[in-house]
Amino acid sequence: MDLLWIPVLGSLMLVEILWTLPIDKDQQRLEDVELAEDYLKRFYSLNLGDHRPPVRSVRSASTMEEKIQEMQNFFGLKETGNMDPHTLNVMKEARCGDPDVDNFAFYPNRPKWKNHIITYTIARYTPDMKKEDVEKSVRSALKMWSDATPLKFIKINHRKADIVFSFSRRTHGDFFPFDGPGGVLAHAFMPGMGMGGDVHFDEDETWTAGTQGYSLLSVAAHELGHSLGLTHSRDPSAIMYPNYRHQSDAKYSLSNDDVRGIQTLYGHKYWVVEQLKMKSRAGSIYEYGFSSRVRRVDAAVHVSEYGKTMFFVGEFYYRYDEHNRRMDPGFPRLIRNDWSGVPRRVDAAFKLQGSIFLLCGTKSYQYDFRQKQVVNVIPGKSWLGC
Repeated sequence: MDLLWIPVLGSLMLVEILWTLPIDKDQQRLEDVELAEDYLKRFYSLNLGDHRPPVRSVRSASTMEEKIQEMQNFFGLKETGNMDPHTLNVMKEARCGDPDVDNFAFYPNRPKWKNHIITYTIARYTPDMKKEDVEKSVRSALKMWSDATPLKFIKINHRKADIVFSFSRRTHGDFFPFDGPGGVLAHAFMPGMGMGGDVHFDEDETWTAGTQGYSLLSVAAHELGHSLGLTHSRDPSAIMYPNYRHQSDAKYSLSNDDVRGIQTLYGHKYWVVEQLKMKSRAGSIYEYGFSSRVRRVDAAVHVSEYGKTMFFVGEFYYRYDEHNRRMDPGFPRLIRNDWSGVPRRVDAAFKLQGSIFLLCGTKSYQYDFRQKQVVNVIPGKSWLGC
């Protein structure tokens, strides 16, 4: 009699386990369960042990339900814990191969490049596009990030570059094999030695600079965010959103979320004067209206509310109109005449939380541009945390 109970008991256990799986009745298909498990393992650290479905414990089913809810929360879906059609559709969308985490989760030791000059190279090209079109797409993607930060990217011709771009199929030497057409389009590594910063594209995809296939510019810009230290964003308009969103390359740009994230790591874009040339724009500084007597600029700060950039030169300052692209009439003027409470010379300047900070000698002067007065004076070394 005992032998007759064994298969019956096994069947009852199997039915019980199937009912405890977090799956809508109309979605109880093994392939969807496997798809969801693989997805959650890869992007949400799901751990169900060595068993394959449907041989799962109630505890495993509960764990899977929690991970489904975590994924639904990330994508702004209804947190049912069930593999409903909408959830499955999101899982099936083409996307980045890096895991999903909280929106721009920054930590004290968050990986980032120590130098602002970063080298790159393209080790393997895709046959889908002309070589020059691949290089143009990569340059455009790099420019998106450099336009928002002090970073500068330089192309070199060997694999010792900080960031190495390459196109590969399936297993390609990094323990993260691609999955063929669709699914994962590319992945990238956080800043660091070895493969750190490298970007890998799935060659099984169709890459393009047009409207067909997957936009190389779009995917490269996203993966570069990881190469620079960013994680995924929950904002569907952000470049760092994990799922692919097709749009015209001409309209592709960083969202406010992307800009906040990258500037948290590397700071804002700033003017740099070197050998009387402005790195931000081509040409001599004299083309901007500086006197021929000017040999160096001590400090500069941009006041976005007024579209003005102030350049401090010795005891004088110039005011540049960004809209008209020329110096305002009547400049230069003496600093002491217009900047009440500020010493005669300014060594450095920057804008933070609505105030202009002017570093003069060993002190830092917080200046309210609207009130035209100094509102606070602190030791200059305070910015160093000491």
